[in-house]
Parts: sequence; structure tokens; C-alpha cells
Amino acid sequence: MLRILFTIQFLLLILGGSIPCTASNLAKAEKQVQQNLAREAQAQKSLEAWENQKASIEARIRDLILEKTWLEYQNQKYQGYIQRELAELDELETRKKEMEHINMRLEPFLDETVANLKALVATDLPFLPEERARRIAFLEESLGDYHLSLSEKLRRVLEALQVEADYGRTLEATDASITLDDTTIQGRIFRLGRIGLFFQSIDKRVISRFDASTRTWVPLSTDYERDLDQALQMVDRKRAASLLVLPVQGGSRE
Repeated sequence: MLRILFTIQFLLLILGGSIPCTASNLAKAEKQVQQNLAREAQAQKSLEAWENQKASIEARIRDLILEKTWLEYQNQKYQGYIQRELAELDELETRKKEMEHINMRLEPFLDETVANLKALVATDLPFLPEERARRIAFLEESLGDYHLSLSEKLRRVLEALQVEADYGRTLEATDASITLDDTTIQGRIFRLGRIGLFFQSIDKRVISRFDASTRTWVPLSTDYERDLDQALQMVDRKRAASLLVLPVQGGSRE
């Protein structure tokens, strides 16, 4: 290609007659043509390099536009995330303040509850006195423990209340002695939930009921002897459950 251009330019110089056809002039013309061709080649290379650079820049611009679009999309998404997180933080802060208010009320409430439970046990039917006293002492110690969390204190108090509530749904018979008319008598005590305590002597000749109003044992009519004996047999699982008639506080057979 370069040689064709050289030939064309050389012929134009000769035919144009502008330069005398001598060896010196031919050499100069040839040199001039070579320089022109060199500049042409360099210009072509520069053009090609520029075209490549332009294509590279355009590709980079497209990539940057795509990246910008993606970042804008992600920014919108993260703005939504941030708003939700901020809303959750506000809700947590509100709950925290509510819990602080609850804690301020809960701790004195637990102290009051244990005090009421202690008073209840003191005036209740006298069953399981040692076990119930230990439970009250444990609760008082727990509420006075600075290192114990409030949630654990609440759990222990609720657990104790549940145990006390369960007493109202259970029957129990224990070997014990009572004082009746200044006489100590051996036998068994039958607990009917939380509403009645009954005593039967070993020889079954003495039966009595605990009077919660006077805090003493009082003789029970022999009319209840059979029912009380059957109640003790049911607790011992020697007899199937059946309907019994036993007096509770303030009640009578009549």
C-alpha cells in the first residue's frame, strides 16, 4: 500500500513538471514522499490508537452508568432497611421504657405478694407447716438477693403460688398426733383440698375436725366416721373414688 502511494506521488511530481527531472531532485522527491508516507502511517496508527481508546472509554462509561444505576437501586433499598431498623429501634426503646415502669411496680408487688402469702399460710389450715414455712423463707431470701434478676424472682414467686393453688385440688393423708381435750392422740390427718382437715385415731374411735376460727381440733360426730374412713382408704388407693359427705368450715350434716 505504501509503495503504491509512493509511486503515485512520484509520478505526479515528474508529470507535473514543477521539479526538473534530475537525480538530485529525484532523491529529494523520494525522500519527501517517504516522509509523507511515514507521517501518514503515524497518523493512521494514532487514529487507530485513538479509536481503541475511544471504544475503551465508551465501554467504561457504559459500565459506570450500569454501576451508578445499581448503586442508586441499592441505596433506595438500604434506605428502606434503615427506616425499618429505625422503627424497630423506636419500638424497642418504647418497650424498654415500659419494662422499666413495670419493674418499678413489680418489685414492690412481689414483696407484697409474699407478705400476703405468708399471712395466708399463718392463718390457713395447718398442713405441711415445715414445708410451707421453708418455701416462704426461700421467697423472702430470694427477694432480698440483689444479684438475682427480677425475672427470676418473679418466676420463683409464681412457682410458689402455683404450689399453694395446687393444694386446693389434692387430697392427702399423713400420720400425725393432735391435742384434743388436753389429750395427745396418735392417728392420721386427712386433708380435703384447702377446705378441711380431719383426724382419725389409730383405733378409729376418735374423729375430729380442725376449726379454723378457733384454731383448735373439735370432736366430730360419729355420723361421719364411715365417710372419713372411706376417704382415708381412697387416699391410700385401697378404695375406688366415691361420693363422701364430710363437713367443711361452717357446714354440718343436717
